[in-house]
Amino acid sequence: MAAAWLHVFVAIGLRVAPFRSVSRALHRLARRRVRPERAESRVVWAVHTVAHVLPGATCLTEAMVAKYFLPRREHELRFGVAQPSAGGILRAHAWVERDGRTIIGGDTAVAYRALGPAKGY
Repeated sequence: MAAAWLHVFVAIGLRVAPFRSVSRALHRLARRRVRPERAESRVVWAVHTVAHVLPGATCLTEAMVAKYFLPRREHELRFGVAQPSAGGILRAHAWVERDGRTIIGGDTAVAYRALGPAKGY
């Protein structure tokens, strides 16, 4: 249930505020969290399940919600871009990695060139 509420918060937040503001808000919430960290597989399952049900879910909302629930020091939010399509549209993707292994968003992450870890979150 927490994953659903957080997904809604992030999806709405990203539509009305800059990424940096939403990222900082999540970071502040994560620092205040007193619950123990959840198992990685359980977090991935919950985030994927919620993303298939809620409208507005994107790779970015999934990655940000997963990052919130996972141990902060061990997991990195990553961004990547792919070659523009025939129409010249730049494609971007977000995912979460741990020790160079993609935890969430990996089904398409291989097609993107990583830009580097997200700073501050």
